[in-house]
Amino acid sequence: MVIIKIDNIGDIAILDEFRDIYFNSNGFKLCHTSTKPSEIFAKLQNDCVVILHGDYQKAQYMLDYINHFEDGLAPKNNSALKRTRLYRLNYIAYMNTFPMFDNVTEEHSFQEWLWEDMQGCRFLLPARRYNRILTDIKRATDGIYLEAIKCKIYIRPFVYVPFDNSVPEMFKSFAELIQNKTVIDIGTGTGVLAILAAQMGAESVTASDINGNAIECAKINIRASGIEAKNIIYEVIYSDLFENIKNTYDVIIFNAPWVMGTPKNLYEIAIYDKGYELLNRFIEQTPKYLNENGVILLQYSDISQKNGDGSIDNLHIILQKNGLYIADNKSILRRNRLYGMMERVYVFVIKKV
Repeated sequence: MVIIKIDNIGDIAILDEFRDIYFNSNGFKLCHTSTKPSEIFAKLQNDCVVILHGDYQKAQYMLDYINHFEDGLAPKNNSALKRTRLYRLNYIAYMNTFPMFDNVTEEHSFQEWLWEDMQGCRFLLPARRYNRILTDIKRATDGIYLEAIKCKIYIRPFVYVPFDNSVPEMFKSFAELIQNKTVIDIGTGTGVLAILAAQMGAESVTASDINGNAIECAKINIRASGIEAKNIIYEVIYSDLFENIKNTYDVIIFNAPWVMGTPKNLYEIAIYDKGYELLNRFIEQTPKYLNENGVILLQYSDISQKNGDGSIDNLHIILQKNGLYIADNKSILRRNRLYGMMERVYVFVIKKV
């Protein structure tokens, strides 16, 4: 957390994960919600950080306007710049309130959905992040139905949400590799793939994650799925990859982080992999925990290959170094939510040479 001073506002804390968004800008502009949306849009295009005050409902309408016309914020092929400018529309928050807004209707404890403890300071909160928090709070209480597993899952803070039913459907095409097998789901997150493996007839399923919130989340969803009563998923373990894993398995599932970059909070561990350190460590450790004739089901994307960061090239190199090879795969083409680009998402079947 860093404290900065802004004209007409005073001391304000900023979250570390948004530091680049603020510091690489053309300054801070305090704007009333009665300002024309087109004027706010122009300030964002000019790389200003806009801080809204006035009527809360109008601020939300302003965000809707910006989101509707977001493609005009940056050149067509620069999705990273567009995302940065979207996050430069900000509110001032204090604890779980917005002191510079009137007519705030929501009453939510959104502080728990922020990675940093703001220590009682006023702080800048991107409007887009706040609306994401509202969505996640609703998912935590109401759940979201996933057709792939025919039940609802519930979300906890900093746990990656599986949006695409087509990815679990790819795993279903490998049901014959899972039936009557011992399975471990590394980085289980919400527990969806562990539940799916159990539904596909695994003999036993272990789930693990380094994210304590994900452990709690997976346990909630396993109970909600009804699979717990069948004693197939018998263990959810806190573990950094295989650190706390003692057994070997017929099938090792891993939905790997697929974007080259440094995670800035616990949630982003599921998305970003600095120098592919996590993937490489997983591949290096896996043979020790894989039974003879066992398989790895690795979910991965080519988005960082398309960005020029060589993710698929790296995968082939690290597999070869560790006596592994890709025996089969399924893939889908979809639009990456982070970059707005098309990506190919794979489930690779990996075996020992």
